[in-house]
Amino acid sequence: MRFSFLTSAPWPTSGGNRFAWYSRRRRAFVAGDNDHKVAFPLDSLTAPVTIRPPESPKERSTPYDDLLPEADYAELALTGRDGFTFLGRNEYARALPSYHGSSLYAVDLVLEFGIGNNLVPVRHPASGAMFQIRGNNVTQVTFGPSGLLELGSTRLRGKGTAIAFAAHPREPAIVYGTNSGHVGWLSFTASGLGKQRKVDSLPRNVIRLAFHPSGDRLLVSSLGEFRVYDLAAGTGRGAAAVGYGDFTWLGAPGSHVLANSFKGLGILELSGTQLTEVASIRPPFPAGFSVSSDDGTKILVATKSPGRELAFYQRE
Repeated sequence: MRFSFLTSAPWPTSGGNRFAWYSRRRRAFVAGDNDHKVAFPLDSLTAPVTIRPPESPKERSTPYDDLLPEADYAELALTGRDGFTFLGRNEYARALPSYHGSSLYAVDLVLEFGIGNNLVPVRHPASGAMFQIRGNNVTQVTFGPSGLLELGSTRLRGKGTAIAFAAHPREPAIVYGTNSGHVGWLSFTASGLGKQRKVDSLPRNVIRLAFHPSGDRLLVSSLGEFRVYDLAAGTGRGAAAVGYGDFTWLGAPGSHVLANSFKGLGILELSGTQLTEVASIRPPFPAGFSVSSDDGTKILVATKSPGRELAFYQRE
């Protein structure tokens, strides 16, 4: 497997926050900030298209970007973050009828920083349950006659503050990781929150968590290492892949991972609980985050903040 450089471009928007996702409907990468979003079509990466025009920051009356076209938001809501999905626009209006936010959309902040960044409600797709998660505080909610009703609330156990989360794709469960390396598991039912248990303790802070689509394995990255846990066999873990940090799936989840490394990006093949680097990318700048197309053939790489560059790669 090899990836070759296609083209580079400046980051297309001027705001301070930055994030990107892949739109299957548009066949394009979407990059932007809270007030401006631009699509880079796979067939014409050098001809970006504005899909959400820029505007001056203002106080928000919705947790989502209300100027993003409805079809784009509907797709983004299902794409979600960390295995969770966002609610639909009508659902947010029902859940938060008197919403008033800062100049930054709450959904956009979750896209950039992950689940647990603020209290915007998100959905656990496998169960349909809704949660508000911020740091170590998790609240399960449902729709009430004039907003949200609380079904249960808990404080997550383990040393440190929870900074990474993932929704189980098949079971009513959430995993979390803290800035002290604790990895925990929280179960729940349709009527409320359940028991917590420890999965592992890592020597450094957890960066990202993701389940294999089958739900039988859990991927955990921390500063400098990457582990895979065989959940079907208990909490056994494969040997650590050293030198990697933040990651995302390459294409459809399940077989390959795109991970930040000290030298750029590594393409890691997942087999059982083992991760093996099968390709690498060396962008012309320190890699901040990356996004791949749904078939895994093209990759967007963005610089670390405060850099404002993009590079695109294609599988040969």
